[in-house]
Amino acid sequence: MDSGLQAGYPDALELERLLRSGAITVEKAQPADPPFEMVVAAYGVEPGDAEILRLCSNIPEYDYVVVDDRLLYLILHRFSMRPVFLPDLIVALVRNGAITQEMGEKLLQIMRPRYRAGFIEHAIQMLKGVL
Repeated sequence: MDSGLQAGYPDALELERLLRSGAITVEKAQPADPPFEMVVAAYGVEPGDAEILRLCSNIPEYDYVVVDDRLLYLILHRFSMRPVFLPDLIVALVRNGAITQEMGEKLLQIMRPRYRAGFIEHAIQMLKGVL
């Protein structure tokens, strides 16, 4: 969130507002099993990423972990923790009928500046059923 605030991303500002209002609370994850902690430490990830890994290790009842960091994505994948990038979550929401295709495309266009070339184009083609 801190990086997003520095960059002025609207979603980071909204998250900060929700945190300050108490609508969202943040709790520290309990340490996982020693072998898990050893592996996480070996990766040398940032403290927030280590917290995400601990949460996923301790609480297996979740659908996806939305990330925007390639290393964290790879680590989550290696632990079979169901990582997705935000464009992929949008595609899943459209496919599950939670949002319309039109809304999905609008959201993808809004997030375009935050992703490398190809991510949004790929997701749009997925929404259209081409890929």
